[in-house]
Amino acid sequence: MAEPVAKQKKSRADVANESDSVVIHSQSRAAFFAGLLFFLLVLAGLYWTGLTVAQWLTDQKRLPMSELIVLGDRQYVSDDEVRQVLLAIPESQNFFTLDVAQLQENLESLPWVYSASIRKRWPDRLKVFLQEQTVSAYWNEEDLLNNQGEVFNAPQDKITEQLVYLYGPNQSSVEVLEVYKQLESLLMLNGFNIEALELTHRYAWNIQLKQGIELKLGREQRVDRVQRFIDIYPLLDAEKVAYVDLRYDTGVAVGWKPKREPDDQSNG
Repeated sequence: MAEPVAKQKKSRADVANESDSVVIHSQSRAAFFAGLLFFLLVLAGLYWTGLTVAQWLTDQKRLPMSELIVLGDRQYVSDDEVRQVLLAIPESQNFFTLDVAQLQENLESLPWVYSASIRKRWPDRLKVFLQEQTVSAYWNEEDLLNNQGEVFNAPQDKITEQLVYLYGPNQSSVEVLEVYKQLESLLMLNGFNIEALELTHRYAWNIQLKQGIELKLGREQRVDRVQRFIDIYPLLDAEKVAYVDLRYDTGVAVGWKPKREPDDQSNG
C-alpha cells in the first residue's frame, strides 16, 4: 500500500512542476512580445520624428537660400546669368536640397566659364567663385583659344580687344599658340606684328603680318627664317611686297603686289 501512495504523491508533484513551467513560459513570452512591441513603437517614433525633421529642413519656406554672392574677376559672365543657372535647378531654393555638384556642372557648361567652385554658408548664403576663360586668339575662324591653347566656343561679339587669328589641324591648337608666342616676341622687337598664323595640313607655317606681308616659312627653322626676313627687310620696297618665301637654305623669293593700272578716262 505504501508504494502506490508514494507514486501518487510523485505524480502530483510532477503535475505541479509542469504547471509552474507553463506559467513561467507564458510569462516569458508575454514579456518578449511586450518588449518587441515597445521596440517597434520606439522605431516608429524615431521614423516619424526623422521624417518630420527632414520635411522641416527641406521646406523652402523655412530654410530658403536668400543670399547669392558671385566672386571672381569677370568680363563676360554676369550675376544674372549665374542666378538663372541656379534657378533652373529643381529644389534650388533650400539650403539642404540644393545640389552643389549639379550647380557646378551647369555653371562650367557656360561658354565663358573655365571653372566654378561652390560653397554653402549656414543658414542661407551661397558663394560662387568663377574663373572665366582667358581668351588668347581666334581659332579657325569659328572658335577661340584660351591661354592654355584649349579650344572653346563662345559668342565672339563680346570680345573687345584685338586678337590674332590662328589656324591649324585638329589637336594642334597648343602647338600653334606656342609657336605664335615665340615668333611674335621676335617680330615685335623689330616693329612687326602677326595678324594671322597658319599651320597647314602639310605642317608648313605661314605668317600674315599686320604690315600686309605674308611670310612663307615651310616646316623647319622657323626662328632662323623669321630672323632672315628681319635682316633683309630694310632692302625691300615694303609697300610693294606681297609675300616673302623663306623656304630656301640661302636667299629668299619675293612676290610683289600687282601694279594698279590707271583708270582710263575718255573724253566726250
